[in-house]
Amino acid sequence: DDLRTLATVLLDPATTSIFGIKRVREALVACALPLAADQGSAKLVARMVDRARLGGAAPLDCLRVEARALMAATEFTAAYARWLQLIDADQGEARPGDYLDAARCVLEDLQDAAAIELLLRGKDRFPADPGFAHDAAWLLLAAGHPEQAGILLEHGFTLPLAPDQRENALAMLVCAAEQTQRAERADEAFRELRTLSPDWGDDEALKALDWPEALEESLRAVAVRNR
Repeated sequence: DDLRTLATVLLDPATTSIFGIKRVREALVACALPLAADQGSAKLVARMVDRARLGGAAPLDCLRVEARALMAATEFTAAYARWLQLIDADQGEARPGDYLDAARCVLEDLQDAAAIELLLRGKDRFPADPGFAHDAAWLLLAAGHPEQAGILLEHGFTLPLAPDQRENALAMLVCAAEQTQRAERADEAFRELRTLSPDWGDDEALKALDWPEALEESLRAVAVRNR
């Protein structure tokens, strides 16, 4: 509601006359980006993007807003086209989240090979970003691609993962290694995981996980093996 109220103020010509087009166009983009996730605000977001473009806003910023709005409307093919325009523009302005969202689009369209390619490209483009490695690995692991998820996780462990990321990444690595028949690596990761938090070996704690069933089964299998 606050964002919609702000959008109405920013679209008022009086606001531009007071603050100037440069400040207003930047505010329009900053407001439209989170608001784009709300499907009910699609028309308002479209007006904001149009006004921002007319005011000289950066084209890639406008593409990012449009892509998110299309995703909210479940128009994944159209959204993916916008993400590709942004990613392939090669102006150094793409963000890690752009690759992640583009991959989500193609996964929704059951184009898993394209998602894998995008996320591995993202790893090469943002090699020092542990958050990207973590989130990209989760996308692939949840989609049933443990081998590629394992590549991203192993890369992530070469970076300074935050403590909360490290625990979750270890649990994912247990699953990825177990599902690719690398029992020794799965056991090693599980022992390190138990060192961080003994609860990972508890049946009730594993049942409480809100993870895909295949991943929970992998964790339970490793936990049983290491008792």
